[in-house]
Amino acid sequence: MTRSERTGVATLMKSLLLAFAIFAVSPAASAEIIGAWKIHGSVFFNAVDTTCHFKADGPGVVATCEYYGKLENFTQATIAGNKVGWSWDAHQAVLAFQGTLTSDTAMKGEIIVRGFTGSFTATKQ
Repeated sequence: MTRSERTGVATLMKSLLLAFAIFAVSPAASAEIIGAWKIHGSVFFNAVDTTCHFKADGPGVVATCEYYGKLENFTQATIAGNKVGWSWDAHQAVLAFQGTLTSDTAMKGEIIVRGFTGSFTATKQ
């Protein structure tokens, strides 16, 4: 391998490490999200009032929301800085949540379902 090739490989490795550091799950954000969150929102004139639960799962975080008081089918949550995303199969439709932690106990964001977008707020319980 020539010096030029080694330099290119080193630059690529640094870029990959930087990208990993930026998109890796933030331990602080992961710790803040763990627990139950009371969700209040609406999408296309339909109320979305439930409690969503986040728990650690290996190096990541998984989430689900209550369906008639029961927890079903945890799915992988994505966390990048103060941004949190997860989906929930509410049986009638799958709801995709994209939220922003505004404090350790508050979140707000969008709910997307069947092409419609609504909003939500959440308070940590």
